[in-house]
Amino acid sequence: METPQKLDRSLINAIIVVYLIKEELKMTIKFSEVTNIELDGVDMKDYPDFCDAFVISAEKLDGTPLTDVELEEFNDLDATTEYVCENAYESLL
Repeated sequence: METPQKLDRSLINAIIVVYLIKEELKMTIKFSEVTNIELDGVDMKDYPDFCDAFVISAEKLDGTPLTDVELEEFNDLDATTEYVCENAYESLL
């Protein structure tokens, strides 16, 4: 049976590995590197805020579609929120 110190050390090592993997997988999407932005969730009941609107699809400059994970990160950007608010109404026309 392992001693508590060995278990503690194993737990610490596992936490470090998880942290490093998360950091390695962390994306850094920049608004300026995305194009062909398509909005969804635009509802006139939300006018003028359009608080439920979001980016449902977009592409990197090379034409590669953003993955679901990248879209989630992209939607969290302040610049994206601003873009959605400014363009939600026009997307209905």
